[in-house]
Amino acid sequence: MAVKALQNLSNAPKNGLQIIRKGAVGTLFEILYRQNSLSSPHLREQAAFIIMNLAMATTAQEDDCEQISLLESEEDTLNSSVLFP
Repeated sequence: MAVKALQNLSNAPKNGLQIIRKGAVGTLFEILYRQNSLSSPHLREQAAFIIMNLAMATTAQEDDCEQISLLESEEDTLNSSVLFP
């Protein structure tokens, strides 16, 4: 249910940027790449859709606001490469 709500919220770029600021990206990547019974294919599909919306939100930022990246640091990038080599 929470993932579906995030999916709906992530459709608007402003909401997507707020979701990134609140730190949900790491959890979404965990859902996407977790290979166990708690992570169904449908749930992973929803997580992928949300990540796509969040990535698009970072490209729709206005020039006058603080720029936000989907992966905030080099460490996040390295951690994500461990999840999906």
